[in-house]
Amino acid sequence: MILFIQIKWYKEDRNPQSSVERKKYLKPIMLRELHSISEKDDVCFVRMNYTQNGKGVFEGDKNGIIEGDADCMNIQVPNIDIIKEGNIYRIKWFDDGKGNVRRRGGNEDFRRKGAKLSGYPNVLNETAFVLENGQSGIVRWNNRFSSYHGQWYEQYQVFFVNTVTLDSKVFIRDYDFEYDQLADLF
Repeated sequence: MILFIQIKWYKEDRNPQSSVERKKYLKPIMLRELHSISEKDDVCFVRMNYTQNGKGVFEGDKNGIIEGDADCMNIQVPNIDIIKEGNIYRIKWFDDGKGNVRRRGGNEDFRRKGAKLSGYPNVLNETAFVLENGQSGIVRWNNRFSSYHGQWYEQYQVFFVNTVTLDSKVFIRDYDFEYDQLADLF
């Protein structure tokens, strides 16, 4: 099961009060639409989008649960690859290094002959964690964007739970793994 939370804010909301308000929306949630998920489904994906402006935090795109015979490879989460290996899931982080935010880490395939990213020193490509049945993990990162209309920021939190038991509190738990790529966004 995957819970993807994205929150966007603008430069004028870079202050302590706004930061406290944003943190309320970056926490795992209880599922409201659990009745629509069946135990035969491979993957449950929930996406929450929020935008903060000076007046508060607002829900963005429609929250949704994508269900059915979903293959993890078809779940679109930026910078994340999900690789199923039997009944475990390898969660990998990828950053091509072309953005304006420098991250820490390395390319685990740099010296692996025949690997797609072999020989690319400036690519961040590493395993964040591997989830066995019953385990869970969180991946966090942020970005800064600019356009003619100004500057804005986004933070992402992705909660992964490898479980066969579905209940509304599946994301409300202590997480086994945490992987952060939070950069200082000046």
